[in-house]
Amino acid sequence: MTANNTSDVLNAFGQSVSSASSLRDVFGAAETAAQTLIGHCLFTVMRFDATRMMVERLYSSNPEAYPIGGRKPKGDSEWRRHVLEEGKVFIGHNSDDIRWVFDDSELILSLGLHAVLNVPIKSSGRIVGTMNLLDRTAHYTAQDAETGTKIAHQLAHVIDVSSLDPD
Repeated sequence: MTANNTSDVLNAFGQSVSSASSLRDVFGAAETAAQTLIGHCLFTVMRFDATRMMVERLYSSNPEAYPIGGRKPKGDSEWRRHVLEEGKVFIGHNSDDIRWVFDDSELILSLGLHAVLNVPIKSSGRIVGTMNLLDRTAHYTAQDAETGTKIAHQLAHVIDVSSLDPD
């Protein structure tokens, strides 16, 4: 995709966010932008509660396997420090990376998902959530991480403030 097309998609996404009337609309627009610019088979958005070291799913492109409202404790791990504390993007390239990071790796792998892009969502210097894309082996690149960060940036105020209705 050319830089102009990428810019057009990000601008359209930004307009969708500013006119959305619900979290579902905002996250649906983020999913569409991420699908167009990066690609994925599963897309989720999680809110991060740093006090409880827990994430809660606010959006899922596959609510049967990954229902909205699902919560996961995030115990001490290299992944937690990297993404939720240091605010760095994590790219997992294969099934070994999936097994290394996720307690529910067998479910993820059973869905044919072998690569992951976890993008921290930051607001006022704090990590407030993650945007997560999963797809086939070796799907994600450093360029995808940059693009994902641009999309996630526009989700920060929605997750941090939570001023919209969940539906």
